[in-house]
Amino acid sequence: MKQLSQEFKSSLRKAGLDRTQVEVFSSLLGAGLLSIQDLAKSVGLPRSSVHLATEELIERGVVLVHKQGKRRLFYIDTPERIRSLVEFDQNIINERKSILEQTLPELNAIFATEKGEEPIVVEELHGEDGFVKTFYSSLEGKHSEVLRLGGDPEKFTVARDRLADYRKLRMKKGIKSMILMPDSPMTDSEKLDAIGKGREVRSLPREIYNPEVQASIFGDTACFTVWDSGLHSITIKNSKIASLLKSLYKIAWEQAK
Repeated sequence: MKQLSQEFKSSLRKAGLDRTQVEVFSSLLGAGLLSIQDLAKSVGLPRSSVHLATEELIERGVVLVHKQGKRRLFYIDTPERIRSLVEFDQNIINERKSILEQTLPELNAIFATEKGEEPIVVEELHGEDGFVKTFYSSLEGKHSEVLRLGGDPEKFTVARDRLADYRKLRMKKGIKSMILMPDSPMTDSEKLDAIGKGREVRSLPREIYNPEVQASIFGDTACFTVWDSGLHSITIKNSKIASLLKSLYKIAWEQAK
């Protein structure tokens, strides 16, 4: 095959290949199956350098391997393989961005603390495990009450077995539970069941209150779980936000019956 021009090789360098990788790519393109020995001879560089460059191109999806007994032969099936170079680098960038996104909340919290400000700490959780974690988190801290915004009790069927000990632990810690729910056939029984169990239940007309979200407010924390297929939950820790939500809750509580 005609050798790639120096201008084209320069373009490959700009795309992210080093000099040896460019020569390996150039030698393999259209050449069929080549061994490391063949490649080293074609490239005119030390075998160890050619071997390292070839392995890196394999990892990045540019070069393919054909096994012939114990021998490994290398080839490029299509020039389109060069796209894999960018895709590989993009995957690395995306992975690094994901890691940074996970660390940013903590970094922002540290930054806010250093400035003498209260940080807003946000944690995202998923699935039944996340929901259970948010539920039991209301037992942590020194608060004396948990304000809950619940939906239709008939829909609350998630992780009941895993929450079986929650009430016992809550009462042991002397934490009162206040629950707002929409009117439903089960509302009256929920109100009766709450008597003597350290909780109080009130309801609002379904026309104005029928959420698809479970929420709880306690101490300086607010937790929310969306009743979607992924059961997504979020925890927000900040005293000012919690104080605002408590005020809004008390307004709704006074209107409930």
